[in-house]
Amino acid sequence: MRTRQRWLLAGTAIALAVAAIPATTALAGETDPPPAAPRDHTVTLISGDRVVVHDNGLEIRPGPGRAGMRFVQQRDGGHRLVVPVDAVAALGRGTLDRRLFDVTALMDAGYDDKRRSTLPLIVQQRGTAAPRVAGLTATRTLAGYAMAAATAPKKDTAGLWSRLRTSTDTKVWLDGKKRLTLDRSVPQIGAPAAWRAGLTGTGVKVAVLDSGYDATHPDLTDRVIASRNFSAEPDIVDHVGHGTHVASTIAGSGAASGGKYQGVAPVPRL
Repeated sequence: MRTRQRWLLAGTAIALAVAAIPATTALAGETDPPPAAPRDHTVTLISGDRVVVHDNGLEIRPGPGRAGMRFVQQRDGGHRLVVPVDAVAALGRGTLDRRLFDVTALMDAGYDDKRRSTLPLIVQQRGTAAPRVAGLTATRTLAGYAMAAATAPKKDTAGLWSRLRTSTDTKVWLDGKKRLTLDRSVPQIGAPAAWRAGLTGTGVKVAVLDSGYDATHPDLTDRVIASRNFSAEPDIVDHVGHGTHVASTIAGSGAASGGKYQGVAPVPRL
């Protein structure tokens, strides 16, 4: 299973009253605080180009050997994208994921240069069940999907970038992250009120037709009473994560999270 998605405050405002002090009055033993350090973050794109995020804007630094490269900057909601023009063709034919150039998403996922020296990817290659691309380090084969999880170095990417941007048989996606919201979505549909009324799914059986399930997941222990494989795969193991996610949304016990991410009907059997 590539990624098991678990569906993942209000502060009290306190008003302080202070006596006004004239701006020219200095208090004994006090000096002006030092200016706050700039909150700069550097994000290296898969093309080898770097984007430095300042408090007041972006600074684009072309990668080695890419002097004179032009870039397209886009805004998508609250996201900032920086796309080198030599990536446009690959984006157009769908062989590169646009999230690879989403600076905001890369920072939110913790993929900036301070926190990672590599970029996590998902790779698919026509004609092979175990994709291999020179310059990428494969970390896991996603059986049954002709895909592999891999990492790309952020240094010395020139040769790798040339192969990826011109390839027509290799597709590359960002191996992104998702936030869990089951603790919010379940209350939003009124499930807690149903539980208080005694409606917990007792005696109900639910069928889920999906990508299999993770039989070792604590939230599904003693929940699944039967399973059947209608696919060409050799087993019911969930290599994608979607089936586990759906089954847990319906009937997950919340055991893995101390009850926080409990399903809508935590008692039914699947």
